[in-house]
Amino acid sequence: EKVQKRQFAFFSKGRIDYSPYFEQIELLIQAMEEKRICLVRYKAAGKSQAKEHRFAVSRIISMNNALYALGAGVTEDFKKLRHLTSLAVHRIRDVILTDKPVLFDIPENDPGMFGLPWHEPRTFRIRFKPGKAADYVRERIWADQQKLEEMNDGGVLLELTTRSEPEITAWVRSFGEDAELLFDAAKNDGDIHVRR
Repeated sequence: EKVQKRQFAFFSKGRIDYSPYFEQIELLIQAMEEKRICLVRYKAAGKSQAKEHRFAVSRIISMNNALYALGAGVTEDFKKLRHLTSLAVHRIRDVILTDKPVLFDIPENDPGMFGLPWHEPRTFRIRFKPGKAADYVRERIWADQQKLEEMNDGGVLLELTTRSEPEITAWVRSFGEDAELLFDAAKNDGDIHVRR
């Protein structure tokens, strides 16, 4: 009886039912295994119409209760990497495998970095006021490349490297008045600039 009783449970808010997307997932896996480019019809958030993308998939990842296909957008001639990108699997409407092989290397995405890849790695600093927000941040690892500095007032200064400015900005905003994004080190000369 003790062995059968579950000792741990996973609670998730806002989960997605992926059963309607099994076919798309299987085709993405096949494209990865066979190193083939696929055509993906994708309906981005807030858009009324789906758009077709030439896509070379490198990996499927799970983050924040959602699955994402990481890879690269491909040039019209199917020969070169245009840009790194990620596609939310539940927004993929259709996947068509082409006979075009992936002729380039796709840089590996670092799972130890904060967020999904949108741009080259950049370092950000965030100040958290003393209290619950600072305690919450202290208790977790946010990125493999991070530094935590204790402030004299009981707050904490977090410096981390990410390839996802949109996610870091949204995350900081979620703390309201308890957090300030001070600066993006790549865009500044070392001076602290508060971004609100």
